Amino acid sequence: TSLGLRFEMWRGAASLIGERPILGWGESGYAEQMQALGERGVISPVAAEFGHAHNDFIDATAKRGLIGLVILLALYLVPMRLFAPGLSHPDLTVRSLAVAGTLLPVAYIDFGLSQTFMAHNSGAMFYAFWLAVWWGSFSAYKKRVQALN
Repeated sequence: TSLGLRFEMWRGAASLIGERPILGWGESGYAEQMQALGERGVISPVAAEFGHAHNDFIDATAKRGLIGLVILLALYLVPMRLFAPGLSHPDLTVRSLAVAGTLLPVAYIDFGLSQTFMAHNSGAMFYAFWLAVWWGSFSAYKKRVQALN
């Protein structure tokens, strides 16, 4: 099943992470090693055919090591931290924009548990575009409210 294949991909990627935890395997090394795990029967050969682990965090760690995982976490946590002060702002528009800006990385974290959105151009571009829109709107409106007070 789809879920069973994900478990197999995660198991194979976890095995690869254990072998190269700091820098990972890279894109081509990951594909080669997963294929080898499939050929040896360590994981399902069908699961070995996928180019990613169907989990952003596992995939980033297997391909780019702990360094890649830290960078991925920073892509989510830094914007959340930057929007956080606006979550308690007295102006409802500022607060709403802060919620929208915070929910974008939260949603990507959630989606990334079963799919590698950041491994796809469309997923990364959608994230970057909407992050820029929410940050620009939040910053501009917050400055406007501060100027009026």
